[in-house]
Amino acid sequence: MDDDLAEAMVDGDVANDHWLWPMTGEVFWGGIIELEREERWKAKAEKQRLNRERIQRMRERQKFKAIGKFVKG
Repeated sequence: MDDDLAEAMVDGDVANDHWLWPMTGEVFWGGIIELEREERWKAKAEKQRLNRERIQRMRERQKFKAIGKFVKG
């Protein structure tokens, strides 16, 4: 099936830009690039969100005063 589609694409019988055939001869759907890009974007956004939450927790943490300033020994 893939060989038939590849031959049809080379012959120009099928005017469909949705398939890419790299030099390896593998068949790829053009939309997979956008899907992978969107997955990477979501992973990056999630990582940034977690980092912002971690920094916010650090800022809201209760601050303790240094003992050495008040205890004279």
